[in-house]
Parts: sequence; structure tokens; C-alpha cells
Amino acid sequence: MFSTFKTSFAVLLSALLVDLLVDCHPTGAPESVCDTLAPSHRVKAQTSPSPYILAGNPNQGSIKLIIESPQNTAFRGFAVQAHNANGSSNEPIGRFQAEDPDNTHTINCYGHQDNTLTHSNRNDKQSVTAFWFPPENLPKGTAIKFVGTVVKDVKTFWVNLSSAPIVLPVEDIKGNSVGDGDHSHHQQGHGDDNHSESKTRTTENGSSILSMNYLLMVSANLFLLYKLFL
Repeated sequence: MFSTFKTSFAVLLSALLVDLLVDCHPTGAPESVCDTLAPSHRVKAQTSPSPYILAGNPNQGSIKLIIESPQNTAFRGFAVQAHNANGSSNEPIGRFQAEDPDNTHTINCYGHQDNTLTHSNRNDKQSVTAFWFPPENLPKGTAIKFVGTVVKDVKTFWVNLSSAPIVLPVEDIKGNSVGDGDHSHHQQGHGDDNHSESKTRTTENGSSILSMNYLLMVSANLFLLYKLFL
């Protein structure tokens, strides 16, 4: 009986530690996901059809990204990039502007700013929207596609999701601008957001540190319990 209790306690301890480890990034994907956009949840991605879609609508010099579920299945996390639909490279292009900073923010991959979009919390979400702006050197008529991962919960997520190819109208390919006036307004807004973005990332770093400290504290307490009872 004591041996059974010992085994059960060890299994419980392992499960608790795994749950803590996979919950260390509640405020968004870390920059380590830049290559694959896959979460480090230590479980395999789903192979069933995804209940989520990535869609893009051209919108005055930008493309509006929409992440949603036709079945109204809520999701908690995501990581999305824009890729050249006709190229073999998986390097993200362009940059995102989060429409809802409370639920989304950008991270920087490969030394370029704001080229990956991710979640800002682990709350249930029915849909997410953001704007993507093309790089200045994007050839006119280039088709892009949104690719990414959507996470329902810690153990349930889908990778390698992709939108249909999207082409901006030729007249809209003007770098990151949508006309002189709109470009000025956008750049000003982006500049005004630098402070809040920096504050957000500082908060995220603080949250990660707190999560790790909490993990270490709980791990130490569980280890003490293990030694005490076993």
C-alpha cells in the first residue's frame, strides 16, 4: 500500500510540474517560436481538422487579419506571421499593428520589428483582428498568406494553419503607407505606441520572471513534501 501511495504521489508531482511548465507563457508566445510558430507544450499538435481559420481582407494599403472559428470554438493563444505565398522561405515579411492591445501584441523575429502577432493573455477569445502592412520592397502583385498556430488550451492546439493567398491591389503597394496623410497618421500612432509597447513588453518580462519564480517555489515545496512523506 505504501508503495502504491509513493507511486501515485510521484505521478501527481510530475503532472503538476508539467502543468506549471507549460503555463509559463500566458502573455504570449516567446521569440523562440519564430521558426516554427509551434508552442512548447510538450504534447503533440492536433491532426484533426482545425476549428479555426486565418483570413485576410485587403484594406486601404494593408490587409486585415482575422482569426476566428466558424464553429464558435473559443481559443486562448496564437502566433501568426505573413509569408510570401509563392516563395519557399518561411521568413516573415511586413509588420503587424495590433488592433486590440489588451488581447494581442507583436514580437520581433530575425531582427525585424512587429513581424509576428501573438496573444497578450490566456483568456478565451472568439475572434482576433489586426492589420498587416507590406514591406517597402514588396514587388507589386506579390501574393502573401498568413500562417500560424492557434491554441485552444494547453493540450489542444493546431499548427501550420494557413490562409488563402492574398494580393493587395497594385495601387495599394506603397511600402507601409496608405497615402501621405494616412501614412503620417499611422506613423504618429505607431510612435505614440512605442512607450506603451515598451511598457507592455516590460510587464511581460516581469510576468515571465514571476511565473518562473512561482514554478521554482512550488517545485521546492513539492519536493519537500515528497521527502517528508516518502
